[in-house]
Amino acid sequence: MNRDIIDINDFTILVETGTSKEETLDACVFDESVIAVAFYGSGNVDLTVEYGDKKKEFNYTKGLALSFYADERVQFVHTISNSKPLECIVIATSISNLDNHPNHEGDLFESKSKAKRLKMANFSLKKVKLVKK
Repeated sequence: MNRDIIDINDFTILVETGTSKEETLDACVFDESVIAVAFYGSGNVDLTVEYGDKKKEFNYTKGLALSFYADERVQFVHTISNSKPLECIVIATSISNLDNHPNHEGDLFESKSKAKRLKMANFSLKKVKLVKK
């Protein structure tokens, strides 16, 4: 199992590759809250995402693109074998780094969140006005 870590600005890029003659489990966790995208290559590993007492299983990862939020309570478990090699690239940024992104890239997440809250607040106000008559 090889895991190369490349840090560019506020992003961390993980290049993960691995193969095994026998079926092997490889677990990966993040030590802080991140927003990330994972791209799986031609190796078709089984993936189980464990969070709390819940699990989400992916049995066909060949060509999969997966966006996610994860923190120290989320675990990604890959089942690797000779016929199912791991080929994955993950691009992640820490939640704490969102305010530090150049060219206001972090504002994208903040402004969408504010717009959604505003829209919901306006909807709620309209609903109250209809009830009052």
